[in-house]
Amino acid sequence: MPTTPSDIAAISQAVSDAVTRRPPQQARSRRSQAKVLAAARRLLEEEGYEGLTLQKVSRQSGVSIGSIYGRFTGKDELMHAVQAVVMEELGLAHRSLLDPSRWTDGRCCRSQCVSAVSPFRVEFMPRA
Repeated sequence: MPTTPSDIAAISQAVSDAVTRRPPQQARSRRSQAKVLAAARRLLEEEGYEGLTLQKVSRQSGVSIGSIYGRFTGKDELMHAVQAVVMEELGLAHRSLLDPSRWTDGRCCRSQCVSAVSPFRVEFMPRA
């Protein structure tokens, strides 16, 4: 997962431009959208798709429901944006595994590989 604010901002901006109907232009709007995406992701992890509502996302993110609908047409489009963020983070984790400093004697340290991708395992496992 990204660890620096610049990584998070870059991912959020790329996703915003790719999947929202009106990408945010101002820094304040980009921060609000990042809050919405983070809240939606947490709710998805905690309650699953069926339990997630835009009202809950609004309450948890502190962003008005009107602002959310100004960026996303509805729950499905918001979930598409969350998926895009997760896939971009997974790509960053994968690329970090290719960093030569992670390799020892020509082999990747298994614990480094597991720690790089483990945050994503929980998000995509079906609920019991």
